[in-house]
Amino acid sequence: MKKKTQILMIHGGMTFRNKKDYLHYLKTREISIEKRKKWAEGYFDKELVNEWKTIDIGKLAEKINVPCKFIFAGNYNKFETWKPFLGKIKVANEFAIVEGASHVFIEEGVEEKLFEETLNYIRI
Repeated sequence: MKKKTQILMIHGGMTFRNKKDYLHYLKTREISIEKRKKWAEGYFDKELVNEWKTIDIGKLAEKINVPCKFIFAGNYNKFETWKPFLGKIKVANEFAIVEGASHVFIEEGVEEKLFEETLNYIRI
């Protein structure tokens, strides 16, 4: 049977340079009482969005059954959230943090780092 390769990229939250900037945004943003369209409305099925919002990282980690690499965005990254669960994965895995990357990996030079991490893992 052919060996499967799996790569998970985990976003870094909003596009903020660090946690301090994110907290500043939360404290100073304007709040409106107007109803607004949520980011997922019209793009994704409501059931899929609800499943994503309530996902249990621990259970997800236990279900991973093929070798994988986790790539985390460095700015306000989710690595700290995932760190306790990486050890629960029963198959070979590794991780990388792309420093300077937001959750969309659009910063100058970051895309190359992301591709480099991905290609190095696939070639192994």
